[in-house]
Amino acid sequence: MLLLLLLLLLLLLLLLLLLLLLLLLLLLLLLLLLLLLLLLLLLLLRVLLLLLLLLLLLLLLLLLLLLLLLLLLLLLLLLLLLLLLLLLLLLLLLLLRVLLRVLLLLLLLLLLLLVNLIDDLDYDRLRNAEAFPRGFCRCSGLCLHHLRGGASLHRRLRCSRSCP
Repeated sequence: MLLLLLLLLLLLLLLLLLLLLLLLLLLLLLLLLLLLLLLLLLLLLRVLLLLLLLLLLLLLLLLLLLLLLLLLLLLLLLLLLLLLLLLLLLLLLLLLRVLLRVLLLLLLLLLLLLVNLIDDLDYDRLRNAEAFPRGFCRCSGLCLHHLRGGASLHRRLRCSRSCP
């Protein structure tokens, strides 16, 4: 009976040992599973880091493209401003040309007025009987003696004013 009890105790110890071994194996298996999960997590983190890096690179490329678009827009605005300045310069040149023509016309008008004034002064001098001797036409200033053809040539040389 003692032998049976010893055997039973041994069997129980063996069972306990097996259970402990099984528990140890289970723990080892759990540890391996945790390691595998950790490795998967690291791999996933690595993939996530790669994805994050790709995303940052994509954002950087988008920013670079946006900067290039802004630079192009700035160049277009500068070109438009240059074209506007050229158009303004052309308009200014046209205005200057028109102003020069008006100034030339005014100078011609002033010259005509001066000529008319001189002509009026000369006519007033010629109408004066003391300053103009007899025998001269007061309109043409020619000597009546040298006017060939008589009164018809004298009438042709007359101006619109009355010549006595």
